[in-house]
Amino acid sequence: MKAPASEAFAVECAWSDAELGSIPCAYGTAENMLHRARVTSDEHVVVTGASGGVASAVVQLAKRRGAAVTAVAGRAKTKRVRAIGADRVAERDDDIVVALGERSVDVVVDNVAGPAFGGLLDVPKRGGRYVSSGAIGGPIVTLDKRAFYLKDLTLIGCRAWDEPAFPNLISAIAAEEVRPLVAKTFPLERIADAQREFLEKRHVGNFVLIPPPPEGRDERPLRGGLVGMNSPAPPRGGPHCQAIIRRVAASHMCQRRPRLPIFHAGKRSLRRIIRHGRTASLLINRSIFVAILPQ
Repeated sequence: MKAPASEAFAVECAWSDAELGSIPCAYGTAENMLHRARVTSDEHVVVTGASGGVASAVVQLAKRRGAAVTAVAGRAKTKRVRAIGADRVAERDDDIVVALGERSVDVVVDNVAGPAFGGLLDVPKRGGRYVSSGAIGGPIVTLDKRAFYLKDLTLIGCRAWDEPAFPNLISAIAAEEVRPLVAKTFPLERIADAQREFLEKRHVGNFVLIPPPPEGRDERPLRGGLVGMNSPAPPRGGPHCQAIIRRVAASHMCQRRPRLPIFHAGKRSLRRIIRHGRTASLLINRSIFVAILPQ
């Protein structure tokens, strides 16, 4: 597999593979929503479903931008959500308008929707923004258009990430301005157990599936780039390091084939890799790779 250097990001941190595996999808989605909504330091942001993987990342990343954050979560999780940085926590079953007041916030970040959607359009100030990338509480909602147009609200849907989102996230990780929230890890073969436990909604943060190592991995030193088993000769002009890539996690959390992928990145992608022992980590768009660096 080959990726443009512009899509490869060196990660300068001491996080584990499982912790890095929790970052791309949840935290990237969170940063993209805040980027699209143009959240600034003098604003008040309300975040629904704040114990979930994406929303808990929104709490941290909104605080990184200097915003005041009100999180909405179940009663049993309020202390844990406050611990990740929320200034205030409203209980999920509360009337959001009674809890916060009308026209009290600048931005609503909502991946829940469902029956509470209408009230979430009552709490933004005039000119406020509502941003979403999901609807775990139900996609069919009731919209009073007067709440929408009389307050000049902007409704923002997020699917693909804008280009600055992922570099912004990597900067936050390198500066230790966010921390991973791995609630639990599961071996890949226990994916059904992970799904069942996920649906119980007792956790805060992310679940991470750990694939087994590929069978017959060849870890002999190779020169000239980041290359996998059974690869051709390293491309000319590749970075002058010895490495073998083992794919340990990806956005779909599965291994597409038993052999190692082939990957090559330009020098600029590798200059800032920090070596922790004999490993170094790279984020390639939404996939995570670990370089095994021969001694």
